[in-house]
Amino acid sequence: MKKIIFILSVLLFFTACSEDNRKLESITRQFIQHINAGDNYRAGQLGTESTKRFLAYRTASMIELGQSTNLEMEIQKIKCSTEEDKGACRFCCDPNGDEFAVPYIKKNDKWLVNIDIDDLIKE
Repeated sequence: MKKIIFILSVLLFFTACSEDNRKLESITRQFIQHINAGDNYRAGQLGTESTKRFLAYRTASMIELGQSTNLEMEIQKIKCSTEEDKGACRFCCDPNGDEFAVPYIKKNDKWLVNIDIDDLIKE
């Protein structure tokens, strides 16, 4: 009986993790679609306040450099992972052909894109 309960617990854990991973994959696809279209408002609705500030900063920087605010990111391969209230989705490819990661945080049972602009500015 204990073995059955243990096996069911493990299966339930992996099912919950894979469900979160599918949610993150879906949010990542939506987020990148909005960024590719230059729609910061909709992209921002999927994120934290810091993510919204990042999007505004990114757009202002691109306009200042005379570049288009639309991007050409493709999601060819995507792998999401979660650990408690944090997660990330790594995918290929950004406009340079490199792997890109979208960080997440879970607030009030909702996954939000969590790009910390303060950390990016420090780097």
